[in-house]
Amino acid sequence: QLLRVVADQSDEMLEDRLGQLCRTGLVVIHPDGAWYTFKHALVRDAAYESLTVSRRRELHGRIADQLDGSPFVPPELVARHLAAAGRSSEAVDRWCEAGQVALGRFALAEAVAHCGAGLDLIPELAPGPGRELLELQLRSEMAPALVAIRGWAAPEVGTLLEPAVPLARARRTGCCRYSTDCGCTT
Repeated sequence: QLLRVVADQSDEMLEDRLGQLCRTGLVVIHPDGAWYTFKHALVRDAAYESLTVSRRRELHGRIADQLDGSPFVPPELVARHLAAAGRSSEAVDRWCEAGQVALGRFALAEAVAHCGAGLDLIPELAPGPGRELLELQLRSEMAPALVAIRGWAAPEVGTLLEPAVPLARARRTGCCRYSTDCGCTT
């Protein structure tokens, strides 16, 4: 079903092309017929690299749009596709959601990884209060997981939390740091 949406081809053409790939042995169909996989990762990588960057972004965006909102799709999968589509703001939201889900399951390493992936995208967002709030939220969610894994004295904890202090202060005082009429001195 996802291939039909993403491929933007008629069902007959899509099935014919998938059949050709299966007959050549490049692609294998799962016994239940619900999904296909490349026989080898190198073939998959070569096929992916043969696409232009703009085409890759377009396809990742279509996949993300199709998967988003499904209760059966983990938010980190949607986040990966959104990031690859160049939709960083949406990707950060989904990484944050993935971190929350992982933290709720006590999957601490996953929570750290997901929040870290979101933090990696923060510089791509436009400066402003929304970006600061997302960054603070990611750092706040990542902190308990990192502390549980590494302990309070770990240097990574200080590195994570140090930038959160001015972000939290700005939120507490209502200072947006981008408005000339807020009345603060930061």
